[in-house]
Amino acid sequence: MDMSADAAALNALAKPAPAGPSPMATGGGQDGADGAVALRDLTVMMIDDEPMLTEVIGTYLEDAGYRHVVGINDATVALQKVRELNPALVLLDLVMPGVSGFEILQALRQDEQLRYTPVIVLTAASDPDTKLKSLSIGATEFLAKPVDPSELVLRVRNSLVLKVYQDRLANSDPVTGLPNRRVVMERLRGIMAQGLADSGKVGLLHVRMDRLQQLQATLGQSAGDELLRAAALRMRGTRDWLAALEAAGVPCGPINDLAQVHAEPQVLHRGLRFDLPHPLGCSVPQVANPVRYSRTPLEYRDPPPLLGQHTDRVLEAELGLDAAARAALRARGAIG
Repeated sequence: MDMSADAAALNALAKPAPAGPSPMATGGGQDGADGAVALRDLTVMMIDDEPMLTEVIGTYLEDAGYRHVVGINDATVALQKVRELNPALVLLDLVMPGVSGFEILQALRQDEQLRYTPVIVLTAASDPDTKLKSLSIGATEFLAKPVDPSELVLRVRNSLVLKVYQDRLANSDPVTGLPNRRVVMERLRGIMAQGLADSGKVGLLHVRMDRLQQLQATLGQSAGDELLRAAALRMRGTRDWLAALEAAGVPCGPINDLAQVHAEPQVLHRGLRFDLPHPLGCSVPQVANPVRYSRTPLEYRDPPPLLGQHTDRVLEAELGLDAAARAALRARGAIG
């Protein structure tokens, strides 16, 4: 395993989550080939019977840039909510009516899906026995109330970084960063079930490399790994790059074709699409200016021009070239 690459990934993920909205993107979630995901987009759940405390801690985390902070004040439904939302991190109080934090923590550690979810215990109890019991059951971190906001934010960040990195190791091929066999088979079973239920048809494209073993035997394992990484790089799509760049704190946005532009949620919601007649006898879809004026509404008269449609007009108006001069340029192939 390339430890320098792992260290770089951890450093990139550990950058504080920037506040404010993210760049517009066509896709989201955790579908990137390398499993990268912006920490601020992960769900953090706070389980405490004091609504005031969950609100205060939620404010601390939201001020730090985290977008999805969920507060649960009823311990009896906490496990159900954790299973429904599958948070990346749980902040857990220990002393609550109905169900104690110890019981919730033990249930999480016995659940196949949630057993590796990091849990930070927050409680007013500071005696050694409580700490040891929490850690022995499987608490990731232990913080005594009242919690220092700066320490809380740092511990949340560090726990999320390790969670993302752990998921990456569990779900990705160590050489290519692509989903490993287990993840591929899980996704394939889901796609096949959905496809068969919807239309009864499923298409599958299988890509393989010929003579890879021969290459590795001749040039060494490292040469084969480099070829696999190069092939994986070509297979990454827009969503993969957006996820990886956001995780590294790099502002980014997709380059969309016309169909993707007109499918953007903002374009659809604000009704920005309109059509203009074109000289070729068809209509051309356009995107309107999002700024609208009540007294002086914008008018859209001209569709996108054909190649060379305004050449004569521009050369005559801007450069003063008469018809003879323009004809000479055309004869020499300088203009079309």
